[in-house]
Amino acid sequence: MTKNQLAREYIERFPDAENRTLARVMHKEKPSVFPSLDAARSVIRGLRGANGTAQLSHVADKTAFKPLGWQKNIMPKTQATTREDFLISGKNRVLILSDIHVPYHDTQALRAAIAHGKKQNPTVILLNGDVGDFYGASAHDKDPRRSLSTELDAIRQFLFYLRQQFPKARILYKIGNHETRMERYLTKNAPVVLGVSDFEIQHLLKFADLGIELVESLQITRIGRLPVIHGHELPKGGGVNPARWLWLKLDETAMCGHFHKTSENIEATGLQKKITNNWSLGCLCDLSPDYAITNRWNHGFATVEVSASDDYLVTNHKIINGRVY
Repeated sequence: MTKNQLAREYIERFPDAENRTLARVMHKEKPSVFPSLDAARSVIRGLRGANGTAQLSHVADKTAFKPLGWQKNIMPKTQATTREDFLISGKNRVLILSDIHVPYHDTQALRAAIAHGKKQNPTVILLNGDVGDFYGASAHDKDPRRSLSTELDAIRQFLFYLRQQFPKARILYKIGNHETRMERYLTKNAPVVLGVSDFEIQHLLKFADLGIELVESLQITRIGRLPVIHGHELPKGGGVNPARWLWLKLDETAMCGHFHKTSENIEATGLQKKITNNWSLGCLCDLSPDYAITNRWNHGFATVEVSASDDYLVTNHKIINGRVY
């Protein structure tokens, strides 16, 4: 097959590709035939009649010719991402646990939250991000004695334990900013395995074996009419009252974790006095980690009762010395 024949095949496969873009593909896939970007582009220009009027009469097959300026009439293909919300509809009792940071969790607080949740007999458990710490995959200076393998074992152990405590509940695992450390690590250090399923969170943590459902990092969870995010989806912030910060960013009712602090904000806005209610959840991790031995964090979790009509009632719990309030 000649260069021209091969190039025609590419043109037929990608009829709307710009010359330089198509040349990159040809050079990458067939470097022995098209040893450089310019070599590939020259062949394409000839076949599309873009090498000047003097050359047009020498091209016998003009089926690939394009009129001058043809690319200007084509809308470029979008690379925008379309995301669908993760919906939890109908009557449900939802237990929300956020920012556990296994293996740097607080055992007393976590046991208290699970014990209280069991009394409510939840139909759904939402692990709302940063379930694991993924310290070993972070970009920070690390203690080499803390291995990622040990962390993954501990997270899997927690998920197995949680499934034993709630054998009939749906368990949803939301990807938080700490889970995204894995993808950033692979992007920087091992890009060749990006997209390989064995290295994805849901496979590393055995979601299929445990009946756990994945909620993507930037996906919004909607519990009835209540939007729930982890918190990393929005610009950095939080401040003294993360719930008020959440309202200032969204101007609508919502719930988040991420800030390790229990807070609530109620606003009545406009002439109609529209009521919006926002919540941030306490964490279930160590309150005095090495990197922040003093902070304004507290332990906590939330429960949400959802009616058949998707109305909801939120209880934002605090945990103090192992006791739920």
